[in-house]
Amino acid sequence: MQEEELESRLIDIIPNLNHDQVVDLALYLAFEPKFNSKPVWKAIEANALEGLHLFTLKQVCQLQWATTQLKPKRTVGRFNTMLM
Repeated sequence: MQEEELESRLIDIIPNLNHDQVVDLALYLAFEPKFNSKPVWKAIEANALEGLHLFTLKQVCQLQWATTQLKPKRTVGRFNTMLM
């Protein structure tokens, strides 16, 4: 699968994920394929902000780690500040 096709599919899927799945996806993308696509990380950020009140402390830490690995992830600095 080409990177553009993967990016398109992820952008379509991310808004439909629940908060647990968003964390798992972010960790996977940051660790395994080291996928660093601006639209994908913006979609993850938008989804995470909608459900921020649902995250456990562990999930917040995991999401913060995922968004700070392999800089730049292209998430807004304010987002990382909110996670801290």
